[in-house]
Amino acid sequence: MLTFNVLLREAGLDPKSVRLFRHQEDLRRRGEEWKTRPTPYHLWTSDPEEFAHFQRWQNRSRRIDQGQTLASFVVTPEKDNLFVGCWRSDGWEFVTADEYGNYYPKGHPEVVRHDFVRTSELEQYIGRLSIEWGTGTRAALQHAARNEKPIAEIRKQFREPKFPGYARFLCRIGDLPALPAAWQQVLAASQGVYLLTSPKGEQYVGAAVGADGLWGRIAGYAYSDQGNVGLKGKPLADFTVTILDTVPTSAKPKDVLELELLWKSKLGSRAHGLSHDPAARIFGLNWN
Repeated sequence: MLTFNVLLREAGLDPKSVRLFRHQEDLRRRGEEWKTRPTPYHLWTSDPEEFAHFQRWQNRSRRIDQGQTLASFVVTPEKDNLFVGCWRSDGWEFVTADEYGNYYPKGHPEVVRHDFVRTSELEQYIGRLSIEWGTGTRAALQHAARNEKPIAEIRKQFREPKFPGYARFLCRIGDLPALPAAWQQVLAASQGVYLLTSPKGEQYVGAAVGADGLWGRIAGYAYSDQGNVGLKGKPLADFTVTILDTVPTSAKPKDVLELELLWKSKLGSRAHGLSHDPAARIFGLNWN
């Protein structure tokens, strides 16, 4: 079985001196000001240098001591653990709240800032190699020598997953911010009707109108209930979202809201779900 440690040794790195870091954290959990921040995966794909700067900041329990090598992985929208490079630690220092910058919430205790230097080891695998992390996903920082990580895949080149199509689109709301940018663009290109489903099977049918299309509407649920009465107080992060119908962004709002009413009638979401009086009433549309 090919493991990541085998590749480390072939590259001249002793696994005893290597720490593995799995970036899975949802940055929005760090505070209100983080709600619109990208996930680590998105940060790496959009701006690798900014990602490298971001990972310098860790709490004291996750410090990388001087001389150790950090092998970093980011969790992709497909839940793969993708290798994104190696960095050598030239030490770390405690920083004060005023020095946290944009990479840690104010008032967090014992934050350290690392002095990382990018190295060339295994650079041919960046964006191509993924590993099996195992069951200890809460342990983001691990010792390589104590954890043999099997290689799950080595791709010919980095690629983001293809959009599956509107009919096959299914995503947990809490995972929406991690969707590839190309997927976001596709969803923004159409207006339409969507379905939110809770883990208990509760349903909410909604309409997406406007220049930002479906993406502009459903992405908002990752941050709030958007004023929907039936969704107040619900743990929306655990809801799933699917697309029921689409129309071009050039379509009139009334046309989209008529579709919304049709789907609410089909699914009985007003009588048995979370949907309440729609905005369609503004246009004189009837539930019946």
